[in-house]
Amino acid sequence: MGQHTLLSAVFWAVTAFSASASTLFSTFPDAKYPEDKIVHFTPFNIITAVDGNKPSVMSVSGKLTKHSFSLPESYTLELVINNYLAQLKKLNAEIVFQCQQEACGDPYVLRDQLAPRISVESSYPSAYLVAKLTGTSGDVYSVIYAFHREDRYTKVQLVTLESIPEPLGLIEANPAFLQQAPKEVEIKDRHSEDVQGSADHPLLGRMPGSFISRYKQTSFTQVPVITGISAAGYQTLTLDAKVTLIRYRMPTQYSMYEISSNYTAAANKLAAESVFHCQGNACGDDAKLIKAMKLHQDTSKDEW
Repeated sequence: MGQHTLLSAVFWAVTAFSASASTLFSTFPDAKYPEDKIVHFTPFNIITAVDGNKPSVMSVSGKLTKHSFSLPESYTLELVINNYLAQLKKLNAEIVFQCQQEACGDPYVLRDQLAPRISVESSYPSAYLVAKLTGTSGDVYSVIYAFHREDRYTKVQLVTLESIPEPLGLIEANPAFLQQAPKEVEIKDRHSEDVQGSADHPLLGRMPGSFISRYKQTSFTQVPVITGISAAGYQTLTLDAKVTLIRYRMPTQYSMYEISSNYTAAANKLAAESVFHCQGNACGDDAKLIKAMKLHQDTSKDEW
């Protein structure tokens, strides 16, 4: 049976290196499905030893370039790794760490250490190699990971991490912003979008920028008013009343906190007595809360 190998090779330059990861090694002649990815700056952990299932890790960071491709099934773990080893020897590389299959420890631990930059298939035999090279401006760490999938394919991932000082001058702060008063958020008036025949209730107005999407008046009915909540559910008081139901759609610039606070402030000006109040998780399940309101329930997707 032919063998299938998935190979991941990662390269980090501890300082700037004249060659990129894609030019440090040539691509295998039978490579297919190439993919490339560049990360401007990122930290990355490389494994330098494995004691049982516990790996020792060294952190490097810098510009990361990833090149990946697939190979035919005839490329075994040994063939791919040995090809890189031969080239690393020509570059006078120092082999920092090397392992294969069980010697690499728990494959799930290995997966967690290499993610998300390298994809590890924990179900298949794997190999891992770390080498240290010297570039014109500093050290280069070449990390090669490979896994073998029987009768399928070989995939190679080459990642170069060129270690550079973290680029922290990419944006500028504007001190003048701190010297100005907060600017009001512009809210567009939408009274013209009110549903036909609707109007604000004379007792309480609307938040600026909101419009009435539903309006209903009932001359006389019974209305359940929520007065409390407990593990047993909602407590309600049924009142005989004339009801005006107004549903407003609010501008997305408002937070729920701002809307609630403004209606509370308006009610306080009327010397209103608070019967019940809840916020967030304290209100319980949304669907059950709405059901307890009965006449006031609203199953539409409108913003409230």
